[in-house]
Amino acid sequence: MYKKYEFLSSFILLIVLGMFVSSCGDSGGSSINSTSSQTLDTWTDESTDTTVPVTDLRMVKISITATDSGAPLTSTIAVVNGTITAVTDIKVWWNTVDDFTTATQVGIKTSPDVGGAYKISLTGAGSGSGFLYYTISIPDGTTGNYYMRVLSVEGAGPDNIPLAKSTDTKNVLGHVAGGGELNWSFKAGGAIVSSPAIGDDGTIYVGSDDHFLYAISSDGKLKWKYETGDVITASPAIGSDGTIYVGSKDRQFYAINPDGTLKWVYPTVSLLVSSPAIGSDGTIYVGGPDLDKTIISLSSCIGDDVPSSITVQLSHLYAVKPDGTLRWSKVLSGSMDSSPAIATDGIIYVGTDGDELYDKIYPCEGFSPAVTKTYIPPSDANPYYPVNGHLYAIYPADGKVKWDFKTLGDVDSSPAIGSDGRIYVGSDAYDRAFDSDGKVISISKPQTIGYLYAINPSGTLRWLYDKSSGLYGDVDSSPAIGSDGTIYIGSDKNDVFAINPDGTLKWVFPTRGDVNSSPAIASDGTIYVGSEDGRLYALNTDGTLKWSYDTSDGVNSSPAVGPDGTIYVGSDDGYLYVIKGEGTLAVSPWPKFHHDLRNTGRK
Repeated sequence: MYKKYEFLSSFILLIVLGMFVSSCGDSGGSSINSTSSQTLDTWTDESTDTTVPVTDLRMVKISITATDSGAPLTSTIAVVNGTITAVTDIKVWWNTVDDFTTATQVGIKTSPDVGGAYKISLTGAGSGSGFLYYTISIPDGTTGNYYMRVLSVEGAGPDNIPLAKSTDTKNVLGHVAGGGELNWSFKAGGAIVSSPAIGDDGTIYVGSDDHFLYAISSDGKLKWKYETGDVITASPAIGSDGTIYVGSKDRQFYAINPDGTLKWVYPTVSLLVSSPAIGSDGTIYVGGPDLDKTIISLSSCIGDDVPSSITVQLSHLYAVKPDGTLRWSKVLSGSMDSSPAIATDGIIYVGTDGDELYDKIYPCEGFSPAVTKTYIPPSDANPYYPVNGHLYAIYPADGKVKWDFKTLGDVDSSPAIGSDGRIYVGSDAYDRAFDSDGKVISISKPQTIGYLYAINPSGTLRWLYDKSSGLYGDVDSSPAIGSDGTIYIGSDKNDVFAINPDGTLKWVFPTRGDVNSSPAIASDGTIYVGSEDGRLYALNTDGTLKWSYDTSDGVNSSPAVGPDGTIYVGSDDGYLYVIKGEGTLAVSPWPKFHHDLRNTGRK
């Protein structure tokens, strides 16, 4: 059973008061009122329901355009209301820039009563332009609702802060008793789909939709953040020398030093949504769909029905040396959202969605309705359906394809490699089929079909798990493999599956949302996985629920299990959640997304 840790920790409910203080007028005054000569500043309520404890929960922001004095702020009056019964403290923070992570605490009221208005003295705030933040701390185990009311800010003279004003009432969300208590959380500026990588010193690295790569210390403090030109959905990987590698949708591949400075950047033509894998020689493999589609000329083709050219979606897989120079690149069919995995012999496995026109056997055929010749290869899993996606095996030396396993559906799942070298990967359902004449026809994509493939190292099919076996829905989740060989994977019809090594069903666990998160397995056998229903689930080895933890949005990030059993996972609500667990990462062939805590993607 999960050992429950009893502890008192807090969550921070953040109110941002953007206060631009100018140097004019008299100091002094009490409650700050608006004047007819000034424009009222805007109050934006950003509060959300939350679990407890949590840190840095943003509640509201007030944008202040001017004040009548440059004198320091001396005090403020604030109150916490609601049905909650305990508040650990109210803190006030100051910064000259709009960044709470680097703000300085300038005031505190400990053990305030709920409903009591308190005047909090401020020291070191407001002698120039800046931002005033309010936070509250609430102990774990608290239930009920809450809101904060700021009554006044004193010491800067009358200005246009629209006070007194309150946030909306929000609720404390609970989690299943008996496990899953929050250690701390870290707020980014956008959704966190990226899956955390953990360095040898305990530093957590994770990307966000706000374009930043974050480095967070083991106690939840920001060490540094590096800004890219677009969202980071890819997961970072850590090299043996501590270099952090990550791609961005800005088409740049970044190598960041452990201190947060740029080591080098490699520009590509691809949206780098795929997470990098690191070979034993330090070569980094990364890829994604090309931003621009490729036009292929058909001028050599004969026939009135043949167009002069076709437009296809292609992707590139890049092999980049540790010094940032290109070793090779390989063009692959279709869109590449899958992340590469590296076998013990160095072979790289990666999936794509495939492109029908690029996959044609006879590029000049298939445009006329009269054509009956099969012009697109059949799937290697079922010859009655054409190829809809690919799993490629690629040689590391030169990027040549060793074999191409043609799947029934798009491969957005990332491969996992078993102890015997067998490759496991999921795919979506098919949306094309062969008719009786062998022509390819489009069909309505089934909503309750998805696939899990077990493929031999030679590129042949070992077994296929599909709807007839009990697998429902597209499979974008990536497999994890337990120490006994059990394969764990999610589907977008809400379920988590445990499949025996022979391809038979062991059990299925239902959630209430798509499971695109990839499972992580702890040494005690616990399976951790996120769901679009906003929960992180901890499942026992028999498929029963151990506990779940509620976030305030979907969990598409894949969890990591730290050396002390702590679970790290991101949420679409913009938080990195750090939750108590037991054990360590399982010793198994492939215990989590991209194999290990450094996310090397290498067996």
